[in-house]
Amino acid sequence: MSDDNLFYRRMNMADTFLKLPPEFMADIDLAEWYPDFWKLVGLHYHKTKFSAEEKDICQRILDVASSEKNQIRRQYFALIFLLFGKFQEFSKLVNQSFWSAQLKKDFAAFVKWDSIINSSLTSEARKIILYNKEISALLQEKYSALIKKHSQAVINKKSCPQVSDYKIYYCWLQGEKNLPPIVRCCYNSLKQNAGRYKIVFIDGRNFSNYVDIAPHIWDKFRAGKISPAHFSDILRVNLLERYGGLWLDSTILVTVSLENHRNFWQLPYFTQKFLHAVDYPNAYNKMLNWCVSYARWATFIQGTAIIHNPLFAFEKDFYNEYWRDFDSVIDYNLMDFMMNIAYENIPSVKKIFDDVPINNVEVWTLLNHLTDNYSEFPFDKILGDTFLHKLNWRDNPEMTPKSSVIREILRRYA
Repeated sequence: MSDDNLFYRRMNMADTFLKLPPEFMADIDLAEWYPDFWKLVGLHYHKTKFSAEEKDICQRILDVASSEKNQIRRQYFALIFLLFGKFQEFSKLVNQSFWSAQLKKDFAAFVKWDSIINSSLTSEARKIILYNKEISALLQEKYSALIKKHSQAVINKKSCPQVSDYKIYYCWLQGEKNLPPIVRCCYNSLKQNAGRYKIVFIDGRNFSNYVDIAPHIWDKFRAGKISPAHFSDILRVNLLERYGGLWLDSTILVTVSLENHRNFWQLPYFTQKFLHAVDYPNAYNKMLNWCVSYARWATFIQGTAIIHNPLFAFEKDFYNEYWRDFDSVIDYNLMDFMMNIAYENIPSVKKIFDDVPINNVEVWTLLNHLTDNYSEFPFDKILGDTFLHKLNWRDNPEMTPKSSVIREILRRYA
């Protein structure tokens, strides 16, 4: 079965579950269903083809779901929406009145999701998930006052006016003259496809022309306690909070005119978003399964059409407090943890995250196939389906054959 057919079969199953009416709810135990759910999860995360047994499992769940009248079983069917990446439908179910208060709390925090997913992951993956939860709990407790301060933030014309001059921010702290080959390709691709949108190149000399960085952060950056990568995180938060616009990491290859996607730049928040990693085997599936974002956002692609976006206002304050308290990052993906805290605690932020449409699903594909033979790789098709692609500046094109995908990127954009 092709990946496309598998994808549509999953979607059809999820749509069937979604149509189940909620009025037949009753409270019973679901214990006997755990093994089948575990197998289903294992199927989605580790298989690209169905075995006869797995086909039977899916069909059994589909058959029972069509006539199920029990509340707990129906509530666990909602988990399948998570497996299919139907987060908005899942959220709607969680918010309905027939859910118990505890189930609402558990599902909203992905507790039940994690407990079932963990059954099919390796011990290493389970440790990472547990570690992520511990980091999240620590940060939420330490910065509870800050979270409370921002929790009631709203988005309206008065507090968050529309951006009148939408710009694209591109940062390489060492300066434009020192761009590595891959970064230069990405920058050139952006210049070719920016259209009407002005590009603002941020480096280590000019950033202070645009934003005011707290003195204690600047001091720690100069002392080497804050890495260039994490300093660029701070810059993007400050820039987007103050001006709005679009931030693209220096390793994002732009392959279609951004004019073609004006609807994205009009959103109060934009980011790259997967339907779910399991439906795109070219993505970093394992990494996405474990990471804090659960593929709901990508820190390396973020934009907003409003000024003083509550997400970036929260992150700006968070960074200022965090770097006053610490001399190093608690985890490399600190921004993801901040975004998850905002998602879980600021309703206006949750809404703008959930409203982002699925986009750029092949964002990781080129990176995973840079050394492939270009003539045997569906290069132009992928560039048509996805217009923003994540690359790695450390990759050395000179170490690959002249027929490789990465050499073709250089031929087009160097």
